[in-house]
Amino acid sequence: YGGDHLVYCGDYVAPDHEYFQLSEDELAERFVKALPNFQPEFDRNWIRRRWVFRAPYAQPLPPPNHSQRIPDIRTPLDGLYWASMSQVYPWDRGTNYAIEIGRRAANIIREDIDA
Repeated sequence: YGGDHLVYCGDYVAPDHEYFQLSEDELAERFVKALPNFQPEFDRNWIRRRWVFRAPYAQPLPPPNHSQRIPDIRTPLDGLYWASMSQVYPWDRGTNYAIEIGRRAANIIREDIDA
């Protein structure tokens, strides 16, 4: 990055959170004001460019006791399998977990085909 550093400041909030009502500048300023807490020498002149991305449902939020209701990859319907973000719990979303679930599903399907 030519000696520059990328800094990701994220927060996962409910769709009715005030962040969704703030302008991009107002929202970015909330995070910029917090940066000296992590780097006391921080200088806002270091910021060359910034982006603000918002999505009301970017993060799955499992309900209480979700761990007791995680769906099985095998469904009650013969030949139908389910692999989704609901099975990532207790971890956060991520490509590595999607790959892991895909591999688990593939192994189960292979077992069923070979049975």
